[in-house]
Amino acid sequence: MTSRFAAAADSAALLEILALQGVKTVYGGGTVPNEKSGGLHQAMGFRRLGTYRSTGFPCDWRRDVAWFEKNIAPSAPSVGSRRSVWRPS
Repeated sequence: MTSRFAAAADSAALLEILALQGVKTVYGGGTVPNEKSGGLHQAMGFRRLGTYRSTGFPCDWRRDVAWFEKNIAPSAPSVGSRRSVWRPS
């Protein structure tokens, strides 16, 4: 399995867990230019919200950060209805 497909599988599993916990909307960000990150977000159904200019600092370089959003549930439950999917062993 390539790292690209592993990242997509991991991300899909994370989105499923978040939906089970009652999360309605998820957000992702990444420095640009980074076509792989942007492509992964868009392939998973995220829409690009916008870009913050010169806000990321990887390797001491100023970078723009692109932000993405995806709705994963039709409506937000009340905060009290969220539940953990973690089970102690």
